Amino acid sequence: MLAPDFSLDEIGQSDVARNTLILLHSASVGSGLKLTTTGNLTRGVVADMIDLFTWPDFDKADAFRLHKVINEPDFLPLYFVRHVAESIRLVRQYKGHLKITPVGRQVSLRIPIDRPCRSSCSIP
Repeated sequence: MLAPDFSLDEIGQSDVARNTLILLHSASVGSGLKLTTTGNLTRGVVADMIDLFTWPDFDKADAFRLHKVINEPDFLPLYFVRHVAESIRLVRQYKGHLKITPVGRQVSLRIPIDRPCRSSCSIP
């Protein structure tokens, strides 16, 4: 059973938790994160997230060696985190954007990130 009272240090040690918070904070800005007509995040959003996300054994250079451009399904850390966040209703699709839900906003406010996500994020 998972404990509901993880400390910020414990959350900061989890790549899934840290990347989910980055996704939530990014989805809360403006109208949210733009989606393609097929429902995936756009290449521009994916490019931003590649620079922000950390994931064990992920090498950005290797990813670009295999693909000229990276689509959301090609970047497994984002694809996984986004689908987990959607399945537990922290984010939702609305009018071509991935938007934060009220529950997602509560989570993101309880666990702040010390800098805006567009440049760089880390949990204090």
